[in-house]
Amino acid sequence: MSLRLSGLGVLVAAALAGCASRRSVSGAVVDRNGAPVPRAIVALAPGTAEVLTDDAGRYTFLYARDAAGERVPLRPRSAYTVAVVRPGFHLAEVEARYARGRVELPPITLIPETLRVDAGALGRGALGPAGAAGSAGATHEGE
Repeated sequence: MSLRLSGLGVLVAAALAGCASRRSVSGAVVDRNGAPVPRAIVALAPGTAEVLTDDAGRYTFLYARDAAGERVPLRPRSAYTVAVVRPGFHLAEVEARYARGRVELPPITLIPETLRVDAGALGRGALGPAGAAGSAGATHEGE
């Protein structure tokens, strides 16, 4: 009899595990070259659910979180926003429509942040145009 109850317990556990993963929103985060972006923070709104991407740039949400931080199931026929942030990249946001079951989103591409230098500002120092108040340091010619 105990063997039968043990088997029933396994079936119940498997059924519960199957229920937990029947609803999900998944996808991948890549850079502009298509390489995976690991350890990016992926947020699901509305709510406060956040996950980190794995080494392959993958993420999965099995639930959302309400304003109090409590787990709530993904709501069928609902719109969600998936936002991705990683230092060195611009914020990326995509709209996701959750119908039911498992939803696989297209890859989200992160664009690297770049430093833009104004060529006109290159000749000015803190005191104005170069040479106006003397050289602030040595040049390539040794001044």
